[in-house]
Amino acid sequence: MTDEAVKIIKEIESVPYPDKRVISKKEMDKFEKTFVGTVKELNEKKQKVKSNIDNIYKQARKAYYDKTNELEEVLKESVRNDFGMDKKVFDIVWQRAYEKGHSGGYEEVIVEAED
Repeated sequence: MTDEAVKIIKEIESVPYPDKRVISKKEMDKFEKTFVGTVKELNEKKQKVKSNIDNIYKQARKAYYDKTNELEEVLKESVRNDFGMDKKVFDIVWQRAYEKGHSGGYEEVIVEAED
């Protein structure tokens, strides 16, 4: 495995997965205690907050997958160049290696592909 591949793998692993827990239970309890209005208005406000959090989370998750998929393509291209393989042949090799080794991370996929 080349230094470039190791560098790309570290970059993929450094992309943080988004956290859906934007507002803690403690913060929500405080919000409920200090809210001025009817129970119906409180529930409507809580639903809007939840909907906004869900939308932000979906956007953050999409950005995460876009970035990691982009980096995975860079990694695959780097490894393909190292192997000196045709793209079609490499895609088949990569897919089989991924099926065998992805639970061990990208390093394991590359080791499987080398075999």
